[in-house]
Amino acid sequence: MQLTIEISEQDLLDLGRQTVQQELQTTLKWLRLRNRLELLGHGLKEIYGETEHQAVLAQIRTEAWQEYKQSLEL
Repeated sequence: MQLTIEISEQDLLDLGRQTVQQELQTTLKWLRLRNRLELLGHGLKEIYGETEHQAVLAQIRTEAWQEYKQSLEL
């Protein structure tokens, strides 16, 4: 048994265009988030000195790790 589905070239082009647009939007979203996080990091460095900045980052990482571990269902 063989099933053949015919799709017009225009429909394939439209589907490809939509897929590319969705991927671009997703990529742009992540790039904007990354840029915002970098700005936040630079802002923290300006507020705190380098040594204090590293201590704050270590504390944030520890707290984030603890929250993450709690969210796991082990």
